[in-house]
Amino acid sequence: MLGLGLTMKYLFLLAVLCNLLLPVLGQAPTGDIAGSVFDESGAVIPGAHVSIVNQSTGFNRTFTTAAEGTFSATSLASGVYEVKVDIPGFRTLVRQATVETGSVTTVDMHMQIGAAKDIVTVEGVAPLVEYERHTVDGVVTRQQIQSLPLNGRSFLQLAFLEPGVTVSAGAQGQYNRAFDVSILGGDSNLTRITVDGASIRDSVTGGTQQNFSQEVVQEFQVSEVNFDLSTSLTAGGSVNVVTRTGTNQFHGSGFFFFRDHNLSAYPALQRDPTAPDPFFARRQTGFWVGGPVKKEKLFFFGNYEHNNQRGVFSSLPSDPSLRNFATLTKSPFNGNLVGGRLDWRVSQKHTAFVRYSHDGNDAFAPRELGALPSAWVSNTNWADSGVASIISSFTPAVVNEFRYSMTYWFNNNTLPTPDQCPNCLGLGGPHVTIDGTGFSFGNQTNTPQSRHLRRYIFADNLTWQRGTHRLKLGGEWEYQKGTGTYNIDDPADITLYS
Repeated sequence: MLGLGLTMKYLFLLAVLCNLLLPVLGQAPTGDIAGSVFDESGAVIPGAHVSIVNQSTGFNRTFTTAAEGTFSATSLASGVYEVKVDIPGFRTLVRQATVETGSVTTVDMHMQIGAAKDIVTVEGVAPLVEYERHTVDGVVTRQQIQSLPLNGRSFLQLAFLEPGVTVSAGAQGQYNRAFDVSILGGDSNLTRITVDGASIRDSVTGGTQQNFSQEVVQEFQVSEVNFDLSTSLTAGGSVNVVTRTGTNQFHGSGFFFFRDHNLSAYPALQRDPTAPDPFFARRQTGFWVGGPVKKEKLFFFGNYEHNNQRGVFSSLPSDPSLRNFATLTKSPFNGNLVGGRLDWRVSQKHTAFVRYSHDGNDAFAPRELGALPSAWVSNTNWADSGVASIISSFTPAVVNEFRYSMTYWFNNNTLPTPDQCPNCLGLGGPHVTIDGTGFSFGNQTNTPQSRHLRRYIFADNLTWQRGTHRLKLGGEWEYQKGTGTYNIDDPADITLYS
């Protein structure tokens, strides 16, 4: 009885520890393969040799099925894998399996009696039905990202392919959020956004603090309800982006995308009487390249994208008596996106990767529609992020993922200069709004302002497979430091009522 009591005590302490650790797991940019091996009668086969090989990189893991005939491979990078089972007295069975981020692909192998030299290949499987989870989420694949045209090519735009998700454009004069993602009608400021498991969420006002090229996205997972605990703390759903890696073959491409006012519909599908043919041009150029440094050992992937956009905004008061103040003002945007990633197969049991990404841009744009250019802002952003991760398969049943990430973001909003706003009404003066007319001018109410944000995160996730049961433990430590300046209503904020 004493031994049983001690055992129950230890189990209780383990359960408490799990409950304490699991809520702070870092969102992992990986997926799993799990399954069972059966003979022709449907009986499970223990001790079967199973190998799982990534067809792009040659990375492989080997297993022996448990007494229940089960096997499980956790913390796998997304991609297409070959699952092979060989047992004396049975034909060798080969099956393809697609691993998606945050998903468990179930692969059941039904063996046929025969010589091991006879190989049977069956159709591949994808994680269409989740047997092991009750979450509501979805994955946007590389094929969808590559094939569908995106206006602006933002890395978050394709989130709208998932039901219940809304994607809306941000203002170029407002921080660094090209797009916001709202899940099931929730506040987009609360949506958790991670890239390769590392958070890039703006911890001050929400949304994302960094943009990425569409070319670097391998796939991303959108979690809506019943989040897996590895999603970490979030009150409004989450988006987990996984970046592309190099393979055993060299691949690359260059691109030039152009869009101007001749290829665009008029705003609100009607002409603005003050700007019947507004000028607009967006030019996006860049390239990506990836391949092996050493085949099946070390891989690289890099990209660069430049965005040169020239457009205009119209300021049109709704009150006819103020129509003489209507203006059409140029709004330039320039941006550069740079990234690089190295993947290293350290040994049979250890794999690692490191990624660095940069986003630098500047714009002159309004933060409130209808404002005269004296109330616009010059918005400058410099954002960097990096991730280093190592996944260790200590035994076929015990897999650990350690991850370190850092982010840095400098945002600076300044008032217009005389060169940007020549002969502007209210330049450098108090902010004035005429109620009910959509007409305002003068210094923007909380400009100038700036912020320097730094974030450092250490995370570790451990998966332990025991027969048909899987236990996940993990923890996350995050340190943030932020400084900045904030100006409000300088020299004054005035509202006029007619």
